[in-house]
Amino acid sequence: MRARHKTLQLYVGGSRVSGDYGKPYDARFGLNVFPIKSKIARWNAQVMYLYKSPVGNSTLPYPIGAKGFTFNTDFELAL
Repeated sequence: MRARHKTLQLYVGGSRVSGDYGKPYDARFGLNVFPIKSKIARWNAQVMYLYKSPVGNSTLPYPIGAKGFTFNTDFELAL
């Protein structure tokens, strides 16, 4: 039996951290598109809402302490 590959994937997610420095959280909604119906190539777009982000660096689309909405997109190839 052959596996069926979907071309679209919607997702939602979020996280919350409770600690000595407050209660930061994030929420996200995104879309993955697999243009060749395989996980070899993937385009992703997502919208995030951040409240006092406890993480951030040059590989993320937001800095530490970020508040508000951010949008990012990327294309990945697994060769």
